[in-house]
Amino acid sequence: MTDDRPIQLVLRALNLGDLLVAVPALRALRRARPE
Repeated sequence: MTDDRPIQLVLRALNLGDLLVAVPALRALRRARPE
């Protein structure tokens, strides 16, 4: 059985500014691909 889902890579944010930008992007990813 093959899995045709694309691979998603999430990197750790190192600074507060990176985190503030990454959180909305991660929420959007979670909404778009709930599985």
